[in-house]
Order: sequence, then structure tokens, then C-alpha cells
Amino acid sequence: MTVGRKPQETLMKEFLSLDKSSFFAVIVRRRVGKTFLIDAVYRKHYCLSVTGKTRITKKDIQYT
Repeated sequence: MTVGRKPQETLMKEFLSLDKSSFFAVIVRRRVGKTFLIDAVYRKHYCLSVTGKTRITKKDIQYT
């Protein structure tokens, strides 16, 4: 659950209803919950997620 992020969530969800591929950037200062917000909105739509890992192999990747 996110608090105080309804406008951002609404905007991010609008991208899901588009009929074409789109790109958007989440730009804000460090440590304010960017990854948490993205995960909260898009978790059900992930086919692959890799965050904050280096030197991983194919067996380290978790498919959802």
C-alpha cells in the first residue's frame, strides 16, 4: 500500500491501457520509494524483474 501517491499511481496505470509501447522515467531524489511505487503498481504485470543485482547468472533470475 502506498500513501500520498495516488496522482502518480493513476498516471502510471494509464500507461497500462495504451495500445502501444511507451516509456516513462521516475525521477526523484534518492531513498523516497521509487522502486516500491513501481512494484506496487506493476507487480501483477511483470514477466521479469531484476533490481539492484550485479554479476548474476541465468539461474539467479527469478521468473514470475
